[in-house]
Amino acid sequence: MVFHINKLVMFLSMTLALAFTAIAQDPQSEPASEIAPPLSPGTVARVGDIPISEAEYFRYLGTVYAREPEGKIATTQELTERVLMAAAAATQVEVDESDVQDLAERLDARARTESGGSIGLVESLGAEESELRHSLGLLALQEKIIAVETGVSHPSDQQLRAWMENALSGFELQPAPLHDAVATRWHDGEITRIQLGRRLYALLTPEDRAGVLTELIGILLIRAATERAGLELTAEALAEEIARRDALVRNRDETSGISYADMVKQMQNLTVEELISTPSFGAQVRLRLLVEQRWDETRLRSYFEDERASFEQRFGPDITFEAAQSALWREVRQLSYRQLFSECRIVRSF
Repeated sequence: MVFHINKLVMFLSMTLALAFTAIAQDPQSEPASEIAPPLSPGTVARVGDIPISEAEYFRYLGTVYAREPEGKIATTQELTERVLMAAAAATQVEVDESDVQDLAERLDARARTESGGSIGLVESLGAEESELRHSLGLLALQEKIIAVETGVSHPSDQQLRAWMENALSGFELQPAPLHDAVATRWHDGEITRIQLGRRLYALLTPEDRAGVLTELIGILLIRAATERAGLELTAEALAEEIARRDALVRNRDETSGISYADMVKQMQNLTVEELISTPSFGAQVRLRLLVEQRWDETRLRSYFEDERASFEQRFGPDITFEAAQSALWREVRQLSYRQLFSECRIVRSF
């Protein structure tokens, strides 16, 4: 059963999604009188005394985006480059700077011809120079491979595309479970999550890269806080969270007639079992346990009275404590999440 995507996104943002995004306040809560030690080589952040290595970050990046369009693009890029390297070795083909420059000049001339002379190669692609030179090097390599195999020195776009499609046609990619260190396998090879993460890092915007790092920092902060509080992430707690979300989905007019499992499959291309295995889902459940331990009804009622004007503005003058329960718990979870950042000294490279 398919339902309206905009309603679903709104529903998720209102009821289910935990705000694992960049915190409005500065997440680096360094006391002004202290100078934090610099990050060690190969480290992207430090949370208190706990370092986050590049490998950890790239693996997490390769998990978060594995089933997303960006993950599929990164997988194709990695596989394409490996195919070209293997074909180059088989045909004993190499490219040098003159090959890359010749290709760049030809493509630039074509771009200016097609645009009436106003837009060249760099302007038409909008890519950084280092990224552009790398891509041109791969394309020049493919041209020379085809030249050796067919005798065609400057293959057309159609010939380039047909060659690559044929080279990739024999790969039956098998995505691995999200908890696996390998992202994708095929009959005689694999792409690890770290390798996929490195590819994704080059694809994503600086804001997206930083957002994923903030998310990973948040997961570590939540885990440390629940351990200090003596709280354990049990199978029962995970199952209870799924049951809660399923009830929310089934009881909403916008999503009536479907289960939470259906929603997860349609929105994230995951099974419930795969979702449960992700670090972010575990962190969401841990945060709920932490908040429920710290916030009893008396404290929650007090917060409601303090913020009554805000709730009345959003939900109307007749809003009651009982009717505001869902919004209240969502707000105190977000408050608690932000507080974890403000209580810890965090150093990050981006």
